[in-house]
Amino acid sequence: KNHRACRWCADEIHLHVRVIK
Repeated sequence: KNHRACRWCADEIHLHVRVIK
């Protein structure tokens, strides 16, 4: 369960990084 949540978090972080960059 933690692995799946981590993947979701990573996806959101990637999106944020793209917007910030």
